[in-house]
Amino acid sequence: MNFNKLTQGERIVVVAGVLLILDLTILPWHRFQGTVLGTRVDVARAGIESPNGGYGVFAVLLTLVMVLQVVASRFTKAQLPQPAVGWPRVHLYVGAGVAIVVLLKLFAETDALSIGAYLGILLAGAVWYGGFLISRAANAPGYP
Repeated sequence: MNFNKLTQGERIVVVAGVLLILDLTILPWHRFQGTVLGTRVDVARAGIESPNGGYGVFAVLLTLVMVLQVVASRFTKAQLPQPAVGWPRVHLYVGAGVAIVVLLKLFAETDALSIGAYLGILLAGAVWYGGFLISRAANAPGYP
């Protein structure tokens, strides 16, 4: 995979997107440590798990669309169907959707936040920014 084929926005989408997917699926978003009935308890929940795991799953799916579209269009000979608004604008809208869904997940349950939640906000913002750069580069010469 030659990353030199990618524009700056596409590189940001691929790298931040993969990291966001890993963040949502592996890192703890909520961590409760305490004592329940005299027993020490340490519970960690990933972004796709409760509470509000549906937001995390939706964010993973939206991010996958962006990452897979870039990879398929730049590194394979696959001919993807053209959406009515064009792929650059889809990246802009879906990137904003990723950021909104991650924020909704964060604000829906703010108790016992862990490192994954904070990192997820930064990565979702980066995915949106990458989508924004892709939409801006669409008007540049040499962009497919």
